[in-house]
Amino acid sequence: MGVIIVAVSVVVSVLVIIFLIAKFQREQTIQMIKQQYGEKPEFDSRFFEMANARYLFDRFTPVQAIDETTFQDLDMEALFHRMNVTQSSLGESMLYYRLRDMREHNRDDFELKVTAMEDEATRLKVLLPLNRIGKPREKMMQAYFDGYEPIDHNFNIILILARAFAIGSILMLFIDVTAGILGVTFSFIAMFALNEKVTDQIKANITSAAYFTDVIKCGHKITKFEHESFEEEMERLRLSLKPFNGVSAMLSFAMPTNQSDIMGVSFFTTILSTYFLITPLAYSRVIKIYNSNQDAMREAIEIMGMLEVYVATASYRESLQSYSLPIISDRSAPKFKNIVHPLIEEAAIANTAEMDQRCLITGSNASGKSTFVRALALNTILGQNFNTCTADSFELRHAQVITSMAMRDNIESGDSYFVTETKSIKRILDAVKHEAFTLVFIDEILKGTNTIERIAASASVLSALAHESCFVAAATHDIELTEMLGTIYTNYHFRETITNYGIEFDYQLRQGPSNTTNAIRLLEHYGYDPELVAVADELASQFRTTRSWSPINDNDK
Repeated sequence: MGVIIVAVSVVVSVLVIIFLIAKFQREQTIQMIKQQYGEKPEFDSRFFEMANARYLFDRFTPVQAIDETTFQDLDMEALFHRMNVTQSSLGESMLYYRLRDMREHNRDDFELKVTAMEDEATRLKVLLPLNRIGKPREKMMQAYFDGYEPIDHNFNIILILARAFAIGSILMLFIDVTAGILGVTFSFIAMFALNEKVTDQIKANITSAAYFTDVIKCGHKITKFEHESFEEEMERLRLSLKPFNGVSAMLSFAMPTNQSDIMGVSFFTTILSTYFLITPLAYSRVIKIYNSNQDAMREAIEIMGMLEVYVATASYRESLQSYSLPIISDRSAPKFKNIVHPLIEEAAIANTAEMDQRCLITGSNASGKSTFVRALALNTILGQNFNTCTADSFELRHAQVITSMAMRDNIESGDSYFVTETKSIKRILDAVKHEAFTLVFIDEILKGTNTIERIAASASVLSALAHESCFVAAATHDIELTEMLGTIYTNYHFRETITNYGIEFDYQLRQGPSNTTNAIRLLEHYGYDPELVAVADELASQFRTTRSWSPINDNDK
């Protein structure tokens, strides 16, 4: 009796310890989720795979989407990380997808759901189950949507025969104990070897298949989430999970899940799974269900992932010093008050303007024109896709966004800077002919060639864009363009001032073309030879008068 009491006490103690550890882990997770909300996420590359985050977008690219050039031009990966407080790979994938999805969205419905996620208790009901899925670095979604490979047919026959022998050996115990024990022993050794062989063949897919059982379990938990703003989503989620009923039970018996469950898979079930070759049996059954219901799984992923997108949007807004909901109208050009760049909001200087449809923005290096053009472009994307702008007010038209900025030599293709830039501009000219309306942003148009051809080609390109259904904001150093295009483009500029202490910028957008010529004054400020500065002054003055360059001879030295 004493032994039984001790045994029971040990079991109870172990269960209590397990319960307390699980409770502690849950409380830690809750605390972490609470602390992350409304804060700037801390990005750690060790726990992030961009290929996984963008897989859904690459596989199921929407009809209207931010193209790769625009994504790189605007450093949208940094914006993605700035918003990414997701707990699962589902949320991470859908946040990336939403960032580049330029189809027109139901803004009122989106806003209703984001507002709901501002409530802490509501957020936790959704995020706790999703946190258990986590963000594995393996390519889970790619394995799923590529389709799981079945076990080789001939090898499957061997497994069936081996399983029959193993069952027969157990039955033999009731007829001849000695023969039965020998049969069971032999069966277990053989089954262990076969199980190892088949597991090695399918281990990559098994990991992914087990991961999606966690997704299914998470989905079932989330369907219990009751909120009037999400009733339609919960019903759709139930329907999308219906084809997978029974999958979790079999796979969770046969394989360890990806969840960090302290109970794990018991020794007893592992023995049974090995002896009866349940792993390949479960795998064959499950992949058949998975492969034939990819659309349903994608629907479930999108629904659960979008729940995290709503949370990420609410958290992003909470982390900003200020933001506004955009006004979507039929304006041909943005109108905004105190707009700042979404990625440098603390240091950025706000600008206010009611822009015209075709804008040429001039100014010297570091004056703020490039940052302003990017701020404008990013806000048009944030406004359309997340109903959020880093401005006190922002009015814009729903439209595709396309850019040409930050060009560089393409080593892989062998294209030079200018060829890369030429291709980038060509895709814009093609896009504006096929879209109903386009928002075009260009920084330093065609700067990779000589001055004469650059100005001629730039003027021609900008003139062509002026005849298309699009908004154009182009930043340039070339003052000549402000004169050549003065009748069809509205000029704006950024100004700098040289003082005894150096060059100063106020980063304020102003009407009209840039008329400052501070580059030569800057040479003087930094101690260049006075004669060199004088020659530069004279050459510039002659050009402004004659519109041609004077030759330099030895007497000019």
